[in-house]
Amino acid sequence: MLIVLISLLLVKRVGRWSALFVVLAVGALPAAGFDGVAGFIESYCVQCHGGNKEQGGVTLHDLGSNFEEEETVDRWLEVLSQLTTGDMPPRDATTFPSGPLRRSVIQWIETNLESSDRAESSSRVNGLRNFGLKAALCAVCSMFSGSVGECKY
Repeated sequence: MLIVLISLLLVKRVGRWSALFVVLAVGALPAAGFDGVAGFIESYCVQCHGGNKEQGGVTLHDLGSNFEEEETVDRWLEVLSQLTTGDMPPRDATTFPSGPLRRSVIQWIETNLESSDRAESSSRVNGLRNFGLKAALCAVCSMFSGSVGECKY
């Protein structure tokens, strides 16, 4: 409700396009820290991966922020993988995070994984990041070449 009121005031003061930009920017990034990311998980993940529902055997309603725990790191790596590849939320979901919001959550996860004492998580994050780029390059190549064979990247 507050965003609607702010947007109406902005339209009167600065114009429609500037108001749209401000409203999108305000809702584009989560609050700093775990609380903002937990809000993201609550908004986009828990309806299918919550306490009462665990599609794919995954629950996220109780995902913590202690990156020194192996189970927590493994769960965050899975979340990172799904967000990075764009597999989650699925295409038939009713709501989708904006690109900037998704990227900010990915960045928060990567930062916490890399700064934890769990060294193997950093190598897994870097491998995932490289996989994402490689997958994108291969998808573009196969789209233009028409072949779906071995990717040179």
